[in-house]
Amino acid sequence: MDTFNSKMWLQFLSAGLAFCTTTLVLFIFLSCGKKHSIFQPQCKSITFDESLFLSGQGDEFDFAKVSIIDDCLHIVIRYGGGCGSIVTSLVDSNEDGNPKLLERNLKLILKDNDPCEASITKKVSFDLKNIQVTGKNEIRLNIMGWPTAILYNY
Repeated sequence: MDTFNSKMWLQFLSAGLAFCTTTLVLFIFLSCGKKHSIFQPQCKSITFDESLFLSGQGDEFDFAKVSIIDDCLHIVIRYGGGCGSIVTSLVDSNEDGNPKLLERNLKLILKDNDPCEASITKKVSFDLKNIQVTGKNEIRLNIMGWPTAILYNY
């Protein structure tokens, strides 16, 4: 009788392990896609303000990486902080109030109002759809502090 119970118990454990493994693999596979990732930050709106672009001062940071995925500009920054929250804004120079420019000048402003100086890395993202120009399919982005222009194709 003990052998029968042991065999059934092993079959039960084996089936449970197979189910858990399959579920974990499916979760990882589905969460790795662009549209399904739970780790991708939400894209914030760009601010269009020439005076803020020219005079807006923020706290110091360094760019680590800049990329575009879909219609979202992703910027990875490093800064000293860690005790509180930060506020980031991406400001468009809005030169001449012309929304149809094919070259945009942008400035990232970081407001970090805490006394800590731990080295923090953070990814911030901004929605680029509102700078698209009807009838065109690309815009050159000049981000103040980033050494090269970024070409946004849409």
